[in-house]
Amino acid sequence: MEYLLNPNNQFSDGPLSIILGHSGSSSRHLKKYAKIWFDRGFNVITLPHSIDTSCVFYEDIGIIILKCLDDHFKNKKNKRMICFHLISAGSMFFGKLLEYFKTKNEYSYLFNLICGVVYDSAPLVDENDSICGSLAVAGVDILNLENDFIKTKIDKLYLEIFSPIWKKITSNLYKHLISPLNKWPHLVISSPNDFVILSIHTFIDDVKLIPGMKEYKNYNNNNNNNNNNNNNNLYIIEKVFQSEHCLHLLRNPKEYIESVNQLIDLAFLNHKNQLKSKL
Repeated sequence: MEYLLNPNNQFSDGPLSIILGHSGSSSRHLKKYAKIWFDRGFNVITLPHSIDTSCVFYEDIGIIILKCLDDHFKNKKNKRMICFHLISAGSMFFGKLLEYFKTKNEYSYLFNLICGVVYDSAPLVDENDSICGSLAVAGVDILNLENDFIKTKIDKLYLEIFSPIWKKITSNLYKHLISPLNKWPHLVISSPNDFVILSIHTFIDDVKLIPGMKEYKNYNNNNNNNNNNNNNNLYIIEKVFQSEHCLHLLRNPKEYIESVNQLIDLAFLNHKNQLKSKL
């Protein structure tokens, strides 16, 4: 885990973005995503994801993040606002953090500071996604399974060990990602050429069932008609690229950044409405 202060000193007390990377991601790679948030005045925490997703099982890592957040917000000058940027299997760790927010009372207040979440090539919804994820991380060409499945005994052993683990993670943690309590705007970035996340439309449909959630394509009409509604910024933005799994920023940098900025705009509105509701 790496805590990155905004390089612009005027934003040292700014809001916080937490970037949870995909399997095998590095701190250097995640800094490309961090720059998007730096440019909007955020400080950033990055968590690269181990190749076997084992960090999801290590409670210590989750507690370290919670303590880091708690320490950050003990400074009353810091803007009390959190956004998450999830990439592929990083969404599973987010599910684990949501579980902690609900079960560890001393950190439960952090849940109410979440103002927006980006899902990039995520989440892993069901067993099919977890198996495809396991295959991809194992190096199996999932587009040519007949020729490539299974290449070696090592690949087979990998699947026997980790596919059940991924299945367990997705089934246990997915429910936290679609909770009706998740009252924040969502950005879901996907692609028809992403052959790991096969069930993305199931997730999108489940998010739309969150009370008050609306489709962003209707943003202007809803915003004009519901100016007095504190939830008028509760939207799901669907962005579809043609790039491969986890390569959307690399292949479509301009459009990708524009989409994240749309989410950030809504997140700031969400934060503003939260403050109004406390008056």
